[in-house]
Amino acid sequence: MNLRFSAGEMIKMFGATYRTLDIRSAAVKQGDKWANVYAVIRLTYEQPAVAAERLRRLERDHGAVRTESFRILLGLRPFSELGEFWEDLALGRLCVGGEEVRLAKPLGVILEQERAYLQDNYSEIRPFDSCRWPVAHYRLVPYGSSMLIDDTLAREAARLGYSDADEAANLLCEINIRAGQSNGYHLWLSLPAFATIQNVRASLKGRRMEVAIRKHRDLPALKGIAIFSGPRVFAGEPPKRRATIEAFSDNGGGQDLRSASASVRLTKVHEHDSVEVKLLHADAGELHSFSRHSVLDLNATKGWCSLPARSGRRKRTISRTC
Repeated sequence: MNLRFSAGEMIKMFGATYRTLDIRSAAVKQGDKWANVYAVIRLTYEQPAVAAERLRRLERDHGAVRTESFRILLGLRPFSELGEFWEDLALGRLCVGGEEVRLAKPLGVILEQERAYLQDNYSEIRPFDSCRWPVAHYRLVPYGSSMLIDDTLAREAARLGYSDADEAANLLCEINIRAGQSNGYHLWLSLPAFATIQNVRASLKGRRMEVAIRKHRDLPALKGIAIFSGPRVFAGEPPKRRATIEAFSDNGGGQDLRSASASVRLTKVHEHDSVEVKLLHADAGELHSFSRHSVLDLNATKGWCSLPARSGRRKRTISRTC
């Protein structure tokens, strides 16, 4: 996934899957106005009512933060209001939770120029549904030091049971900020691509490999490719075989997220060959990948072997909720 995309390009490719803007802001009082410290905007596949209940549940679990000088504001807008939302950013403001919050600067031009890779890096922003979808994260205006390091804010957060204001922002904005380590950004914009490889199963006895994916129902048809190489591959050496997956068959699922699968014949593939499987979008290219050094490390009597998906070279386990 070596391509970078603008927010406009992501909206064009995946906008059909977006329903709600999940908007959150950690804000401090400056005079008679609220000023944003950290803002996170996630585009989700949920209907607004469903997203609203999720945010209410989050506040019930951790406790609302609404003090005289510090607030964590949670709100949403339907995706149909995206144009008005862009206008607010261009004017340097954010409307969230019934409040107007000032941004550090107008962000319209900055956002238009920003590019982001489509990957599954959630080190700074946690996914809204616990699933590690491929995502483009746009990080605007980095901080040199945290604005929440303040005795007054620390006391107000402590009265609510938080160790400090950063902990409150981390829990309710679902970000990962650590004083002295990662001071974060003034605003994050998170645009996911709701498609991922769930698992890969291979059978020597049946001479086939099955690739299972999960995708949004409104995504256009996806394709895939399986690349097989020998157990010892030298630099510049071509793979043994490339098998194209022209289509995935729908296996059912929920209203928005569907499961699908496809089979690949294991022609001239040996048990110790390595394999890489890529999930492909017509415009974005590679969305997600799976690789294994010895995907067929089985014999014919063992039948199926289920292998968790991973992205690139970094191993990861798919959440059961995905």
